[in-house]
Amino acid sequence: MFRVWERWGASLGAVGAVLWVVAFLVDNDSPGAEDGDAKIQAFYASSSHRTREMVAFFIFLLGALCVTSFYGALRERLADAEDSPARISQLAFGAGLVSVALEITAIVLFVGPAFTASDTSAADVVPDTFRVLNDTGYLLWVSATAIGAITVWASSAIALRRGVFPRWFAWLGVLVGIVQLFAVFFFPILLGWAWILVASVLLTWRRPASAPAL
Repeated sequence: MFRVWERWGASLGAVGAVLWVVAFLVDNDSPGAEDGDAKIQAFYASSSHRTREMVAFFIFLLGALCVTSFYGALRERLADAEDSPARISQLAFGAGLVSVALEITAIVLFVGPAFTASDTSAADVVPDTFRVLNDTGYLLWVSATAIGAITVWASSAIALRRGVFPRWFAWLGVLVGIVQLFAVFFFPILLGWAWILVASVLLTWRRPASAPAL
């Protein structure tokens, strides 16, 4: 099992990133805080809309489990390359965990009204309360992406010295981390997911020298 994890654990990042994209495609027409009361109430009055939000939530949660596992594999790979006591690797892992935790919290706020409407009644979803939850969730999402920049920068710092990633990807990570600080524009969020996907593929493809052959 250890050999399998050492070889394929990093690939879970790509799986997680894809699942996150799928979750957003499943629930791509939910209302926003800027929408009117009638649209918000009509959305949650629809059983199919509520079901899609619930399905999207569990897909995203599964993706979060995969990404968290990827961060564990990334920490191992970075720590192997870094000099003891591997503080930068720990920083990368810690920031990754915080980022995932904030993203899950944000998604819970986004889909909470759908669960409420299903448990009780769509009439219990107050539009103004929905707007507060929606905006709060988005701020948590922005925070998660900005904190995720620490993981990207820490990985690039070790990669530039030790070759964990190709140098082009390490330098690209510096730029990606900067862009992630502007997550309020949403595009940096997708860019952060793209970094996870590519990093996952590269770590899976570039097997560590110490790993035994399968």
